[in-house]
Amino acid sequence: MAEETPSFFSQPLPEEPAKPKRRIVRKRANAATPRPRRRSPATIETTTNSQRINQQLNNIYRDESGKIPDMSKIKIKKENSIFKKLFVLLIVIGLLAAAAWTGFFLIPKKNFAEAQVTVAIEGPENPVFGATTTYNLVITNQQKISIKNINLTVRYPDSFIFSDSSIPPANQGNNEWNLGNLAGNKNQKIQISGIYYGALDQDQSWRASARYQPENFNSEMQRSAVKTIRITHSPFSLTLTGPDKIATGNEITYTVTLENREGKPDQKFIIQNEWPANFYLTTSTPTLEKNNSWAFVYAPPTSTTSTPILPIKQIFKVTGKFIDSDQKNAITKSSLFFVANKNNYKIGEASVTTELIKNSVSLQLAINGSLEKITTRPGENLNVTVAAKNESPNKLTKATINLYFDAPAYKKTSVIDWAKISDKLDGNVVGKQISDIIRQGKITWNSSKLSALGNWKAGQEIQFDFQVPLKDTKTVDWSSISESKIIATPEIVFTDSAGEIQTITGKPLDIIINSDLSLEVREEIENQNGNEVHNVTWVINNSVHPLKNITLSADLYGDITVTNPIVAPAGKITYDAKEKNLLWEIPQMSSETDVLALPFTITINKKNPTQNLLVSKVRVQAEDTVTGEKLDLMGEETPLITE
Repeated sequence: MAEETPSFFSQPLPEEPAKPKRRIVRKRANAATPRPRRRSPATIETTTNSQRINQQLNNIYRDESGKIPDMSKIKIKKENSIFKKLFVLLIVIGLLAAAAWTGFFLIPKKNFAEAQVTVAIEGPENPVFGATTTYNLVITNQQKISIKNINLTVRYPDSFIFSDSSIPPANQGNNEWNLGNLAGNKNQKIQISGIYYGALDQDQSWRASARYQPENFNSEMQRSAVKTIRITHSPFSLTLTGPDKIATGNEITYTVTLENREGKPDQKFIIQNEWPANFYLTTSTPTLEKNNSWAFVYAPPTSTTSTPILPIKQIFKVTGKFIDSDQKNAITKSSLFFVANKNNYKIGEASVTTELIKNSVSLQLAINGSLEKITTRPGENLNVTVAAKNESPNKLTKATINLYFDAPAYKKTSVIDWAKISDKLDGNVVGKQISDIIRQGKITWNSSKLSALGNWKAGQEIQFDFQVPLKDTKTVDWSSISESKIIATPEIVFTDSAGEIQTITGKPLDIIINSDLSLEVREEIENQNGNEVHNVTWVINNSVHPLKNITLSADLYGDITVTNPIVAPAGKITYDAKEKNLLWEIPQMSSETDVLALPFTITINKKNPTQNLLVSKVRVQAEDTVTGEKLDLMGEETPLITE
């Protein structure tokens, strides 16, 4: 229960009204006196205590003049402490709100504007190929509020190679920086230098992105910038020149010129050429690599006193012929690549279009039934077919057909066995040494060999066949021959109706000479405990080129048992008893290891009178490590003799 607190008023109490005068009554003489009332001891004690309390209260409330206030005039006010505390709280909240409003209107505000933070990429828009170029990346804070934890990431154009920067990068990719904090109205600049190796006149982009946190924010923000560049200048140029028109079959020369206006040492270049499908190459200067390209390193003069005269021009030439086809125009293209940092950068391209004039004669060559590339082995025959047709409306005279075979040679002797050529027309054969490893054989047929060539009628077709054998491994040490390709090229020379001598060259045909891989299947039959037992041996021979990934596989038939395990001289053996399949895998076989034999035994548990085959034909597959060709041949099957 709440405590009651007396409250007093400071104004003086009103004066008490005058007491009426007491009337004095005199006792009559001889009047009787009332008898005093007897009180109990308890009553006496209670009265005594009351008097004591009244005395104490009089002492407490008596004022300075000795008067006792009129207690009936004193007002007592009751108060609740909960309401008092709530009242105090409301007063405090009001004071704080007033202070906040005062601060809002009187204290300067700090609002962050994201647009006031900018990222800029400053530098040339048209850099020079191969030259060192510098760019400035600038982060600007255009307001009083500072930003912190700045992280800058840059994505370079594909052709830009980083060299260095004014502030070391934070990662191995050299494209990230941790820049810390940036005060208000300040900027941070980074210089990045590098070299451009890229194609000319192609748009590429720089992209920069800065992540940061304002000092009065807890979240991360980001600003970005993009700059487009285009390489328009290069110290190198490539040109390609050739005839505008050429008759199919006639020889044509293309010239490739590289101009170097810089002359720095040890610069590496590749010139990649693309020929039309109906163009074949006869010569090149310098010699082309297998992928129709030139790869070279520029080396300045060795003398320390002499300097190269700029610009430097380097000349490359290719000579070839277009074969007869339906194509009216042929596009030849050359591309220039600069080699740096283990990458090839395309920096130039040139092309030329040549109009093809159709000849009056068509000429075709087929070997082993193919008009395209074929494969062969030492000791095999080349079955050749030559077909020519007079496509002109007039007759042709004095025609001669030539067929050239550029073949590998050893000690200036061709691997073609010209002494064993089989030709009913008996063409004339002439040999010519082209290089230390190539010897050319030329077979010629004229009107003395084929009368139709002397007076070749319009629309008349001529066709003939012959056979050319290759020498075997017993005649030639093929392992000592470095070249493994024969190129056969047909040619016809005639006099047209105008009396002009014309020469037409047909499409050359490549003959790839693979290794002499072969398989021999041997078998011995014996009787063991009343069962027929077949001792089979697979023997593979190879002596020309090393082989790899060699596999031999075959299926077995009937109610049989195969002796297991089968011990292989090389590689591993897998026999699937359920599928009855035998597989022999050999990782590699050198030319020195010319023989490998795999013996295994098959026991016939119960004969089937209708069964006549024990082992299927053996399929042999391998890869020639010199030619890169896949070899695929079939060996003999193993028959089952039935009674």
